Amino acid sequence: MHVPGHHNLLNAAAALTAGLLLGLPTAQLLEGLSIFRGTGRRFELKGQVHGIRVIDDYGHHPTEIEATIRTASRYASDGRVLVIFQPHRYSRTRAFAKEFSRTLDLADQCWVLEVYGSSEKPIPGVSGLTISTAMKRGKFEPNFLTAIEEVVAVAKPGDVILTLGAGDVSSLAPVIVEVLSKKFQLNS
Repeated sequence: MHVPGHHNLLNAAAALTAGLLLGLPTAQLLEGLSIFRGTGRRFELKGQVHGIRVIDDYGHHPTEIEATIRTASRYASDGRVLVIFQPHRYSRTRAFAKEFSRTLDLADQCWVLEVYGSSEKPIPGVSGLTISTAMKRGKFEPNFLTAIEEVVAVAKPGDVILTLGAGDVSSLAPVIVEVLSKKFQLNS
C-alpha cells in the first residue's frame, strides 16, 4: 500500500473482498491496490523540507480528523504532529465543537483558523474560537500568514505539518513548503 493509515488498509481489504466476490482475478486486484497512490486532498504529501513533511487533508468531520491525526502520528514516528485546522461551515462547527476540540487535541499543537462558511451565513457566537477555547493544545489564529509563521517557527526535523479542512486551508500547504525551504536555506 502506498497510502498510510489503518482506515486505508480497511478500505483496501473491503475493495479486495468486493472484487473477489464479483469473481475478478486476484492478481489483477492486488496489482490495482499496489499502484493506487491515493487521491487529492487525502493525506496528500505536498513537500518535505529538512525532514519536515507537509501534508494536506480534506478532513472536516471529527471522525475523519481523528483518523488523519492518528495516521500522521504513526507517520511522524518520534516527530510531532502540528495541525492548522480550518472548520468548515458554521452549523458543523456549532454541532461538533466538543468533538473537534477533543479530536484536535490528539495533535501535539494546533492552530484553529476562522470558519470557512462556504455558502452559510455566520452564526453569532460560533467561530474557530469556539473550538480552540476547549482545547489543551489549541490556539485560535484567524490570520493565515501568522499561522504559517508560527508553525514554521516551531517545526523541527521529523515533524509532520497537517493542513486540515474542506475550505481554502489547502492553499497554505505549498506556502508552508516554500517558507520552510527559505528558512533552512538561510540557516545553511
